[in-house]
Amino acid sequence: MSNIYYDKVLQKKSLHVALTLDSHNGLKIECAKRNLSMQEVIEAFAQKLAIADSSYLKLLDEVSHNKKLGINKKTLRSTEINSIYDILEQDEKSKDEH
Repeated sequence: MSNIYYDKVLQKKSLHVALTLDSHNGLKIECAKRNLSMQEVIEAFAQKLAIADSSYLKLLDEVSHNKKLGINKKTLRSTEINSIYDILEQDEKSKDEH
């Protein structure tokens, strides 16, 4: 017979998030450098939040503060702007070739 409390601890919940391409790529690269999966990193982050680790809560406070100031709204970073310009240039070149 299984222990209901043990089973409850081992239950998994799915999380589906949409990240910008730059955020996704950056996270993937940093995880790969450390031989970690994105799943492992997100799970570790969630565990730190769940135990109210002060350094992780500080990040949440910063995100919340920025949201109130409107800083977290969809804004394009210079890398994203450069990527858009690169796509437009490639598109223009392909039009010129045809």
